Amino acid sequence: CEICSKLLTDPRLLPCLHSFCLKCLQEQAANNADSDQQQGVSCTTCGALATLPREGINGFPQNLHLAFEVEVSRIMSQLGAQDLHCGGCGDVCVGTSRSFCTSCYEFLCQSCLEYHRRHHTFKQHEVITLEGDATTRLM
Repeated sequence: CEICSKLLTDPRLLPCLHSFCLKCLQEQAANNADSDQQQGVSCTTCGALATLPREGINGFPQNLHLAFEVEVSRIMSQLGAQDLHCGGCGDVCVGTSRSFCTSCYEFLCQSCLEYHRRHHTFKQHEVITLEGDATTRLM
């Protein structure tokens, strides 16, 4: 989050398509209550003023895709060096062969990843490689 400089918690999507923690937006709105911006919050990335929905800050939609990415990152940091078992074949995913299909919600070993890339059924699936704390798009 660009406001708190921490991993996003309950990311909310502003109309300008930038996302921030719900709590950070709530604090920003509370700070703006006495200013000219009492009807909205300013995006700290682009400066656009986002008008508050009727429901207030909670009315900004959740960025579900980003929330999922954050959750995968948290899972990986908690797992650390633990062995991950492939959801396709049951083998242990080791080293840089650790991958995760965001459509199947399965960890994949290198062999199953290659099958995932080739088979027409999985062409539209998004797979990320999990390398320590970093995640990289593969598909």
